[in-house]
Amino acid sequence: MPELLGASKKELRKTYLNRRVQRSFSGHENASLFNLLQKLLQNTYSQAKTEDTKRFCVALYVPIEKEVDVFCCAEKLEKEYQLCLPKTVHKNTALVFNAYRSAETLLEKDSFGILTACGKEITPDIIIVPLVAFCRNGHRIGYGAGMYDRTFESYEKLGKKVLKIGVAYAFQECEAFETNKHDIQLDYVVTEKEIIECR
Repeated sequence: MPELLGASKKELRKTYLNRRVQRSFSGHENASLFNLLQKLLQNTYSQAKTEDTKRFCVALYVPIEKEVDVFCCAEKLEKEYQLCLPKTVHKNTALVFNAYRSAETLLEKDSFGILTACGKEITPDIIIVPLVAFCRNGHRIGYGAGMYDRTFESYEKLGKKVLKIGVAYAFQECEAFETNKHDIQLDYVVTEKEIIECR
């Protein structure tokens, strides 16, 4: 939006968080976004040619502050994929991921007070990332703690290829903003309107 051109990440974060909190989202918008996300996951799985989808691990998250709620679809997704949830152990370290099954996994709060799973630690093949704002080139604005970027970087150093999928509503798209060398681009962004292939 023209009035936000040249705004800092901090200013954009505040603006888009306020807009998200003030918005109401219809069941149609959420259903459309989930259908597109599921389509992308299925296409990714087909290309990976994994023999058993249960071994294809997808990281969801428990939403806060009106983030896109992908967790509500966990029961449906776990029929096809192994699921896990992120956990913050320390503020300045990478996330860890714990296996999740709706029928048997207890939830607990991590060090940030966000619900996570109590299952065994596991490495995801796909990480679904909540967004505050995003650009079409895959750059994103989160809450500013850098945990997802540190996580992506740690996997890159280990040679582990992880598909990074951001989810947001279309109104959260913004023009280019300042980035730094630690910012790692997403591979895709899914909104209620489209699947955006980044980079």
